[in-house]
Amino acid sequence: MKNTFLTTILILIAFSLSMVLMGQEAANTGADNEKLVEAAKLLKEEKFQDAKVLLDELLTVDNPEQAVFDNLCYADYSLKLYDDTMKAAELGLKKYPNNLILKKFKAKALFSKGEKGDAIDLLEEVSEADEKDVETWTLLTIYNFHDRDFSDCIDAAENTIELDPNSIIAYNYMGFSFIAKKKWDKAIKAFDKALEIDPKDKMAAKGKAQAIGLQKQERNSRTIQETGESRETRP
Repeated sequence: MKNTFLTTILILIAFSLSMVLMGQEAANTGADNEKLVEAAKLLKEEKFQDAKVLLDELLTVDNPEQAVFDNLCYADYSLKLYDDTMKAAELGLKKYPNNLILKKFKAKALFSKGEKGDAIDLLEEVSEADEKDVETWTLLTIYNFHDRDFSDCIDAAENTIELDPNSIIAYNYMGFSFIAKKKWDKAIKAFDKALEIDPKDKMAAKGKAQAIGLQKQERNSRTIQETGESRETRP
C-alpha cells in the first residue's frame, strides 16, 4: 500500500513537471512569435539592423521557423552583409532544403560577391523547381547580361515577359543584349516596347538612341566601303 502511494505521488509530480515545462514551452513559443512579428514590422519600416538583432536571437531557439531564416536573409542582404546572407541561407537550407526563397537570397549574395556563374547556376536550379517565378527569371536576365551571356539573357527576358508583359527591366536588358549582338532592329523594337509601358524610362530612351546611332554608323561605314570599292573598279 505504501509503495502504491509513493508511486502515485511520483506520477503526479512527474505530470506536474511536464505540465510546467509545456506551459513554459508555450510561453517561449508565444514570445518567439511576438519577436518574429516585430522583426517583420521592422523590416517593413526598413529598420534592417534592429530586425537583424531580433532575428539573430530567434536563431538560437530550438527548431527556428522557416520565416526566421527568410527574414534574416532579407535583413542581411539589405544591409549588404553578403557573407552573413549566405551563412543564414545555408543554415536555413540544411533544415529546409526546398526553400526557394533562401536559394534566391544565396544567389543574390553570390552575385554581389562577384561569383556570377555560381549565382546563375543556383537560379537555374530554382527556375526548374518553379518555372512561374518571375523574380527568378528577372534575376537570370540581369545576371546573364552581366556575365556577357547575351543569348541566355534574351531567353530569360522572354520568359520574364511571358510572366510579366509589363517588365521594363526585361525589355531593356533584352535591348542591350541585342545591341551586343549587333541586331539593331530587334534592339530598337525591345526599347520601343519598354517606352510603350513607360514613355519616360531613361534607360530605354538611352538604349534606343544608342541602337539607332550604331545602326547609322554601320550603314555609313558600309556605304563608304561600297562606294570606295566601286571607285576602285572604275577604268
